[in-house]
Amino acid sequence: MDDQLHRDQPLDGKFHGRVFRNRDNKEEDVFVVFVPRDRHLIEVLHHYYALCESDPNIGIEQLDAIQRLIERVAVWQEENADKIKTPDALPGECK
Repeated sequence: MDDQLHRDQPLDGKFHGRVFRNRDNKEEDVFVVFVPRDRHLIEVLHHYYALCESDPNIGIEQLDAIQRLIERVAVWQEENADKIKTPDALPGECK
């Protein structure tokens, strides 16, 4: 597979782009995108938090990061209620 195509095409195939970690600016070559307008995102994040919380190898820093993300998404959704929607994928949209 072409390296450029692999880097620019996330696993879910609906979105493309480049993602960099904040801590070291390292580019991630595999990623999945969830958008805050997805009405189910907070539920997904709570489930992810619970899974991480039950894993003894995951530290408080990760749990705190997830909690902050949940809070930021909740604020965004509250302030942008008119943009919240049911997740969808149009025919042929996801590669």
